[in-house]
Amino acid sequence: MPRNRPWLILLVAAFTANLSHAAEPEAKPFPSIPPKSPTEALKTFRLQEGFRMDLLAAEPLVTDPVDLVYDENGLAYVVEMSDYPYTDAKAHEAWKDNTTDAPIGRVRILEDTDGDWRFDRGTIFAEKLSWPTGIACWKGGVFVQAVMNNPKWGLDHRLYIAGSSNGGSIRPGDNADSKPAILRRNDFAIDPNTGDFEILAGGARFGNTFDDWGNRFICNIRNPVQHAVLPNRYLARNKHLPVRRSIHDVAESGDRVPVYPISPPEPWRAFRASQWATLMDRQYPRSEV
Repeated sequence: MPRNRPWLILLVAAFTANLSHAAEPEAKPFPSIPPKSPTEALKTFRLQEGFRMDLLAAEPLVTDPVDLVYDENGLAYVVEMSDYPYTDAKAHEAWKDNTTDAPIGRVRILEDTDGDWRFDRGTIFAEKLSWPTGIACWKGGVFVQAVMNNPKWGLDHRLYIAGSSNGGSIRPGDNADSKPAILRRNDFAIDPNTGDFEILAGGARFGNTFDDWGNRFICNIRNPVQHAVLPNRYLARNKHLPVRRSIHDVAESGDRVPVYPISPPEPWRAFRASQWATLMDRQYPRSEV
């Protein structure tokens, strides 16, 4: 089937953060759990009854994938976030095959050419992207987000995006003199046809999705399911109404959530937890032990 040439739009939200690091102890060799081949790794998963897991693609066909979407032609667009957690200036130090300071994130197109339900061809569609974390298809092309997660189309034909909690400013449209929208702990929605931009309640770090009735659900590292109950535009009608929070925790959150691992922890994790308690004089979160 003939296809129009794809295009790419890159959305970037600038932000700054102050980071502090405790002094790290001298590096020591640790025993590690040896890696498994993709086929062997597939056998180690335990699934709930009624579910099935298939291997679609593995290295070297795809590397460091964080998001995947299918377009109207059945092509899979995969975001490869290969430079995380390093900044552009440190990317080449962490990845020996990268000899420049340029960002090394990519978008790759995966195809199944022989009809066996597994991808067998990978093509680089876009590269030298800094921390690409989400992707969405639109009119023969894709939107790619930098530190903007899980873009999803809503029932109102707008693109809803998890803005994380980093904050920053976004200037809608091409007018450099327009007033920027200030993001704090918010998500946002855009209408690609009109350029309309709306700040949303939320601040999700990762998940962002809808149910069949248009209710939006988000999540972060310590909140597995949250419901965005009230849109900001409704609360803005009455500035005298004190509403501290419009996000509801659907499930238990934080370290109270029980987790039952089926594999042993890596020795470095146990050592890190003990050093955290010793050097920082505080208990390491149970979820990180």
